[in-house]
Amino acid sequence: IEDAMDLTDASEDAVLAAQLRCERGELARASGDSAAAARFLAEAADIYRRMGAARHLASIEKKLAALRA
Repeated sequence: IEDAMDLTDASEDAVLAAQLRCERGELARASGDSAAAARFLAEAADIYRRMGAARHLASIEKKLAALRA
């Protein structure tokens, strides 16, 4: 996933960049690394916010809230 993230950063594919960060966040959460999960999900939320993707943003914000609970 890291290699794919590097490629999306270089190509400026915002949708894929956000999706990959969501996946990294979910993997981190599943492995018990809440700090990394929150970081990756926050990055995805920021990308979705800049894109105006409200539905995706709302979904990520719910996941972030669950991590903080």
